[in-house]
Amino acid sequence: MTELLILPFFFGPSQALTRYLPERLAEVQANYPELAVKVAPPLVDTLLAPDLRLARLLADNVRERMTGQSKPRVVLVDHGSPIPEVTAVRNYLSGQLSALLADEVAGVTFASMERREGDAYRFNEPLLEDLLASPALAEGDVILSMLFLSPGRHAGEGGDIAEICSQAMARAPGLNVVTTRLVGENDSIVEILATRLQQALAGSPLLMALAPASPPA
Repeated sequence: MTELLILPFFFGPSQALTRYLPERLAEVQANYPELAVKVAPPLVDTLLAPDLRLARLLADNVRERMTGQSKPRVVLVDHGSPIPEVTAVRNYLSGQLSALLADEVAGVTFASMERREGDAYRFNEPLLEDLLASPALAEGDVILSMLFLSPGRHAGEGGDIAEICSQAMARAPGLNVVTTRLVGENDSIVEILATRLQQALAGSPLLMALAPASPPA
């Protein structure tokens, strides 16, 4: 028997893990019936025991940007997802981050970079653009805690996040927005991945497990 262990580099249960991956693995197992597959949990699994390590990583990234600022406001921003469970992970992390930063900042909230049209996707609110224009954040220092693993066209230099911040500061001269480094740029992420790997090797908990296909009768 051959075993395949997949270690997801995702914050939560995105459709890539819950839909696309099972479909592709089923096709693979049809051709390789002796293959057994284990898929480890994502970086954040709210069904597991509370784990503050990713929130601590985010807090450290925020503190790196608190140079001389007097209690800035912090916004945990992600891309925005059509899956409520993925957005719930961001909100869950926001609560942990708020507790960790407590007296160091003026407050912690969350936002989506973008969202799909329609009431069905209102769970992504507030949008970053709207939040930065609100009276509560339109003046003073704001640190964007970047819930992104890698830059790309959204979180990279000159990307969508940078453009949103630039436009917000142009509209409100009293606003100063700085961004943290990305989650994937902090070496502490490796420790969380190592834990998920060990959990999968131990057999539990798993996001998904596919046993070898039964031989035909």
